[in-house]
Amino acid sequence: MACETAQQWQNLLAVAPLAAFADARFDQLEARLAHDREIDAALEAWCAGFDRDDLTALLKRSGVPAAAVLRPSELYTDAQLAHRDFFKVLNHTAMGPTPYDGPVTLFSETPPAYTAAPCLGEHTEQVLREVLGLSEDEISSYALRGAIT
Repeated sequence: MACETAQQWQNLLAVAPLAAFADARFDQLEARLAHDREIDAALEAWCAGFDRDDLTALLKRSGVPAAAVLRPSELYTDAQLAHRDFFKVLNHTAMGPTPYDGPVTLFSETPPAYTAAPCLGEHTEQVLREVLGLSEDEISSYALRGAIT
């Protein structure tokens, strides 16, 4: 949750038991920041009695910006990320179809490129030949000496 404005703070006061911080001076962000430990402790005690999603919904309905912190596995079903089509399922060599994070920023003139992560060493020979320009004999020599696994 975040209360950056006086109105958001007043909205929070309407639902949370924060009577000790209800006077007008706390309408100012600076005053709240000066007492952030006390406010956080009171909010922590209050929030502990709620289901995460129920509390998030209550705060949003009340005009307090709030979002739940999700586990990584929960991100795949997050409504906002789904709306943005953020995750792309790509075919990984060893794992098969696997969801990958999409780009955080989408540019109108530069479409994103999606490629599954390679397995360790999957492109070693290609890099040695095409990027480094090594011959078959050089690659074999390195392999015999244990430099390539």
